Amino acid sequence: MAARETANFKDLSEDNWPHQLSFLELLNLVIMTLNSARKPDTSPDAQRLVDNIYRNMSIAEKWQILAQMWNDAKRLHAAGVRMRQPEITPEEIHQSWLAQILDPADLARISKTTCDG
Repeated sequence: MAARETANFKDLSEDNWPHQLSFLELLNLVIMTLNSARKPDTSPDAQRLVDNIYRNMSIAEKWQILAQMWNDAKRLHAAGVRMRQPEITPEEIHQSWLAQILDPADLARISKTTCDG
C-alpha cells in the first residue's frame, strides 16, 4: 500500500509497515498524518502565513529541515532503545535503526556487504 493511498497510520497493517514503504512514501504519510492532526484552533490567516513561509523556502532549506527531522528521529530512536536496553552498544543501536527504516532484503544486503568487506 503506497502512502498516497493511505489516510493515516491507523490504516497500515504489519504487512506493509514500515518495510514496504519507500522513504518518500513514509515522509508523505507523516506529512499527511500531521496535516490531518492539525488543531482547528489555528486561524486561517495564521495557516496561510505558515503555508506561505514553506512555499517560499528554497529546496535547500526544505532539505535542511528534513535532515534535522531525520536526525531528531534517529536520536529519539536511540534514546528509546537505551531506555529499554541500557547495556546496548552504539553499533547495536545503529543496527536497530537500520532495521526500522530499511526493507529486510536491503538490510541483509547491507549487512552482507559490510561483513564481506
